Amino acid sequence: RRCSCVAARRRRWDGGAAALAAAPATMALLPELAPRSYDSLLRAAAPSLSVHLDGAKDVRLVVHQDASAGVPGVVYDAALLLAARLAAEPGLLYGAGPKAKVLELGCGTAVAGLAAAALGADVVCTDRNRRALRLAEKSAADSRLAGGSNPVRFEAWDWGDPMPPACGGAQVILAADLVYTEGGAKALLCALRAATAPGCVVL
Repeated sequence: RRCSCVAARRRRWDGGAAALAAAPATMALLPELAPRSYDSLLRAAAPSLSVHLDGAKDVRLVVHQDASAGVPGVVYDAALLLAARLAAEPGLLYGAGPKAKVLELGCGTAVAGLAAAALGADVVCTDRNRRALRLAEKSAADSRLAGGSNPVRFEAWDWGDPMPPACGGAQVILAADLVYTEGGAKALLCALRAATAPGCVVL
């Protein structure tokens, strides 16, 4: 299965390769945005990406990003790979029921959560970074996932705070490229304890 992203000059990101032409403002980006996950600063410079997930169901997303929002404001390889796996194996979602409730933790640009929504899941995307959530909301709207009978929902959640009620009852939790420190790992474990229930699957 293939996953591709295309930016303004339409050079392609494919699979694990990180090669994408973007604006010359690349060098103005914070260096920390890419090396953590061996991702592309060139890709991070693009204000939006067209994401095509070629799987059991064809999924096309418009994903907005803004490096000035910090680490959560750009797309990372791990999120793209998780989204591609969902498209290739939608049974990971449907196995939880015909309308699985999916919670994405630390969604950032929400690529994985948006992919799950495009595959028919009931999705709640969370992040503590409100600017990233606004970008993700714009992506949902431009990907035609914000309206209708099953819109993607967005909730601000810092894992040190109580879990928002809308996040409860998830059958599937998506977690991609979330922690870089021991403290972050401990906070993630607390969030998982709060959000998981018997039978919940974490991807």
